[in-house]
Amino acid sequence: DDHQLIAVDGKRCVNRCLDGQFVAIGGDSCVESCDDGQVEGVGAVGVCLLECPLGQFVAVDGGRCVLGCVPPVLVGVDGKRCVGECSEGEIVDSGGSRCVDGCLEGEFVSSIKDRCVLSCSEFEFV
Repeated sequence: DDHQLIAVDGKRCVNRCLDGQFVAIGGDSCVESCDDGQVEGVGAVGVCLLECPLGQFVAVDGGRCVLGCVPPVLVGVDGKRCVGECSEGEIVDSGGSRCVDGCLEGEFVSSIKDRCVLSCSEFEFV
């Protein structure tokens, strides 16, 4: 591949961005960091994106994509971002991994903590 990128200094062509740099949106230049409203893609070569690809999530810090939300971090109700806690009006699903607008048919709202449970006799960790 003979595609070259414009170096961060804007004066040279390079074959790839240096470690710690990112390929800018548009794919024609290297940048020190992604712009506000953009996220850093997952992978060895840093790349700036407008949103994370399908199957990836925006990290809690909002600046990068991650392959998953690691507990106790939850998947947000939109299914696209990791959150530290559910927003008002949302509840943790019965699997304990994502925020939802409400419990599914046949599930119950726990009296012990704000989450959905499969049965009222389900042992719950407080």
